[in-house]
Amino acid sequence: MLDEQSFKPMEELLRDAHDLMGKIHEENALWPGIGVFERDMDDAKALLQDAQQAMSDLIVAVGETLGDSADPEQEIKITKAIDKEYSLMNRLYNDVRRAQEALKEDRSQTEAIKQTEMHLKQFTAHSQQVRDHLLELARVTRAKSA
Repeated sequence: MLDEQSFKPMEELLRDAHDLMGKIHEENALWPGIGVFERDMDDAKALLQDAQQAMSDLIVAVGETLGDSADPEQEIKITKAIDKEYSLMNRLYNDVRRAQEALKEDRSQTEAIKQTEMHLKQFTAHSQQVRDHLLELARVTRAKSA
């Protein structure tokens, strides 16, 4: 059943991701251009893997809650929203990979950090929009079923 609790894992992951970005900014202030370290890369990759699992769990909950009750137009909107989430997550993976390559090649990581921060903000904003929309659909679906 899709409800507020369904979104808690993703919300916690997003908080952790923003905390990690804050840490990277602090490190970058101390070490300009090289503010990402290998442990940060490992943490970022783990967060992204956990986010993929959280998204999969949400998709299952959406399917269980809405089932066949969603009209085709809503299904298309949901599919597009999920596709955008995965697209933004893919951009974050690429940003982390670029930062890791820069680290290994002793190049500046500043651009990769900027891109990661931008894509994380986009991912967070989109996640909140999708959350609100899906919760409203679940509420309407439950009301129709009652």
